[in-house]
Amino acid sequence: MYRNMKYERVLLFSILAFWGLYMPSFAQYPYTLTVEPVNAHVELSRNGEKQLCELIDGQAQLNLLEGVYDYIITAEKHKPEKGMLVVDSLHLDTIIALKPRFGWITVSGDSADLAGLSVKIEHYREETKVPLPIEKMQCGLGTHTLTIQKPKYLKWKQKIMIN
Repeated sequence: MYRNMKYERVLLFSILAFWGLYMPSFAQYPYTLTVEPVNAHVELSRNGEKQLCELIDGQAQLNLLEGVYDYIITAEKHKPEKGMLVVDSLHLDTIIALKPRFGWITVSGDSADLAGLSVKIEHYREETKVPLPIEKMQCGLGTHTLTIQKPKYLKWKQKIMIN
């Protein structure tokens, strides 16, 4: 026997709506979307309609219809994020923190040459001293100052760009 699932769903919906057990919701809810970094670009879409969100100090105060919204959040030096927001009486806020994009730093040499050397990287967690050799150290995007020094030797300083 062939079952028509679409027909059965329509019939069930009609029966429930007739008895008043199911009513589609057109309720609007105040929704708070908090995003880090605060200068992010937020786009919501629902049923093909796109909406840009204005962030004030990293927050968007929105009035949204109940339902599911797709979002895309982008910011400079951060990985973009895509996802879905569920808006109903139980879900009235969301916090989304973008992950930073990063690059890698490698400093290598002969072990005899590296003995006693120290490395400082400024603008990476402020100033970080790192033991050598550096095989592959994660570092945020942007300009950093790399300083290599050894007692009784002149410091070597170089600005490096990670992009």
